[in-house]
Amino acid sequence: MSNNRNDILKVIGIVSMTFDHIGMLLFPQIFWFRVVGRIAFPLFAYHIAVGVKYTRSIFKYALRMLIFGILAQPIYTLVVGTGLNVMFDLFFGIVVIGLLRQETKHYSALAVAVAFVWAICNKGYGGYGVACVLAFYYMDKDVKAASILFVAVSIMTAFLSPRYTQGFAVFALPFILLKPNLRVRMPKYFFYGYYPAHLLIIHFIGIKFL
Repeated sequence: MSNNRNDILKVIGIVSMTFDHIGMLLFPQIFWFRVVGRIAFPLFAYHIAVGVKYTRSIFKYALRMLIFGILAQPIYTLVVGTGLNVMFDLFFGIVVIGLLRQETKHYSALAVAVAFVWAICNKGYGGYGVACVLAFYYMDKDVKAASILFVAVSIMTAFLSPRYTQGFAVFALPFILLKPNLRVRMPKYFFYGYYPAHLLIIHFIGIKFL
């Protein structure tokens, strides 16, 4: 991991996410929209893992994610109807890492408890989301092990949950490991605004034209 900021993976994630939501909301019969969309969450999880590594305050980082998640939720509920938006998955990933970084048995047990509760609540990406953030957080220590963990949980999720397309998330791994040689900088809070805005736009397109 490097703290030399490059948002190219975030851009790819945003494009992928947009395809995914267009498929979900406008063209559910077109399978490949959802397949393309499966690489989005791992790319965002990787960015969160990098952010946790280099943030000056993990508490403020988690709080910001939680606040924007809460702000985006009314639009998410309007458009999608049920569940919690992806920012809550990323928030709990940050929380679990923050607890594990305390390096005590009590905090480690609490981290496991938080991950378990989020997993059984089955909101958003659940345990899969936390596992992705954790895998990418430890990637600079053991790339092979982190990659295997990510691939394993993606395939397991595809087989054991309604998210049968989640196995295609493994195609995010080459982007993460190789990183396209193109430097891009985005406004710091762009994603937080784009996420609810694009859902709302797609929703109104569906109402007006479909």
